[in-house]
Amino acid sequence: MSESTFDYIVVGLGSAGAVLSAKLSDKGHRVLAIDAGGSDIQPQILLPAGMMKMPKKNYWMYQTEPDLTRNGRRDLWASGKVLGGGSAVNAMLWVRGHRDDFDEWAELGADGWDYEALLPLMREIETSTDFHGPLRGTSGPQYVSRVRLDHAVAAKFVAGAQQTGYPYNDDYNADESLGVAWSQLSQRNGLRQTSARAFLHPAARRNKNLTILKNATVLKVITEGDRATGIEYRRLGVVERAHVNREVILSAGAVGTPALLLRSGIGAPEAVRSLGVPLVADVPGVGRNLQEHTSIRLQYQVTQRTLNQEATPLGMVRGAYQFVVHRRGPAVAPLANAVLFGRLDGATRGRPDYQVMFAPLSLALRPDGSTGKQNVRLSKASVVSALLSLLHPRARGTVTVTSTDPDVLPIIDLQYLAVRQDVTDTIASCRQVRRIFTDGGPMSSIVKDEDYPGTEVQTDDDWRAFLADKIQNCAHWAGTARMGSLNDAEVVVDAELRVRGMKGMRVADASVMPTLPSGNTNAPALLIGAKAADLVLGERD
Repeated sequence: MSESTFDYIVVGLGSAGAVLSAKLSDKGHRVLAIDAGGSDIQPQILLPAGMMKMPKKNYWMYQTEPDLTRNGRRDLWASGKVLGGGSAVNAMLWVRGHRDDFDEWAELGADGWDYEALLPLMREIETSTDFHGPLRGTSGPQYVSRVRLDHAVAAKFVAGAQQTGYPYNDDYNADESLGVAWSQLSQRNGLRQTSARAFLHPAARRNKNLTILKNATVLKVITEGDRATGIEYRRLGVVERAHVNREVILSAGAVGTPALLLRSGIGAPEAVRSLGVPLVADVPGVGRNLQEHTSIRLQYQVTQRTLNQEATPLGMVRGAYQFVVHRRGPAVAPLANAVLFGRLDGATRGRPDYQVMFAPLSLALRPDGSTGKQNVRLSKASVVSALLSLLHPRARGTVTVTSTDPDVLPIIDLQYLAVRQDVTDTIASCRQVRRIFTDGGPMSSIVKDEDYPGTEVQTDDDWRAFLADKIQNCAHWAGTARMGSLNDAEVVVDAELRVRGMKGMRVADASVMPTLPSGNTNAPALLIGAKAADLVLGERD
């Protein structure tokens, strides 16, 4: 067993961890940045269309417990296990979230996390190439660009949404997010830009004090009394240790972070003792408050060609030409060419209740009826899809562990449809969005059949049965190490992200979110990493 000492250890190099590691090393600190995954320099990651052939080695293949609200179904939760984490395997949607999301965090006890306090950091981390104004960044490491595929069917959706009553919104990352818009993506020159490419690799090139350790699985945080002093990890079958002079910071994600806390003796006493490890800190909130943006797919057969028909030899040649010469076309397209944010009350201002990601394609179902990003194939029909997510679900779940071995995956229990109001709101959202495809506007003019939910789905009971059969996860899990005021016994970290009852230990990833933001979670996770660095370094109030 070899040992070494650093100023800081960052565990997990996903969206938050990559930013955090870069910023800490830029200030001259000796940083160990460690991740269980391998390099993100892969063609399937770099080329946006490659996500449909993403290697399974890039994922933690988590699986949920049977969901009694969905006929006992279990879901695959594929979480990034590669440098860049979720930013390397996600759909690349860049959605900051609504200002009310962050103000809500502050109201729940996360002082200093309100929108106005975070806006300078939001601007600092991004370079917005196609969207400008005082709220957008111009010189940050993370590039954000408009979708580079102007598909005629997607244009029909944008026009149809407007005719149905949704306003056109040129920049949903500015003051208001409501309305229909072209997607904003974490891409640079048409290529996926992971948090590793934007932050981690450049920092490693300029900072000799940054050590990046790949393919290394952290077994536990080493503690002495109430202080974190290092980590124990396994790499190439060998167990090693690394120590810190200052802090261990966990950025392993909303599933990985609570699992690691529990394996390290930090959590509810009964949960820790069941693992046979000593209780280091009584923190009952660890692994609780699990939240997820579930998604339901509306799918329609249309009379115009979609990307499904362009996956021919000739289409691939044409797409290759567009990519090489112009960095445009199907090769750089995400799984959402347009997005829509709506409210159940039909208002055009305020925090959205639901989000729709529209694509001029649809994926074929697997034999078990699920879809995903791992080795999926395009449907052969001319179809379009709209993935709808309720943005502020009330359902809560848990993450627990049964073994100190990280290869024994955590138990994830989230009953998606357990809260009646979530079901009611999802049905209402689906009915609103369905009108875009059925009410005689530009989009409905090319629709010839409704695959999902199907024209037979009309009553509330029909919808409830459809949801129970088809709703799935959106890979936006969060909340399992909730931040807030330590007066709340369920809070795991304070507003400075320090772990309750511990010294020299923080958490910085989506697990600290008190509630889910209004949209995809990659941009907020990067923001958490940037904020964490400032808190550690003491550079901002």
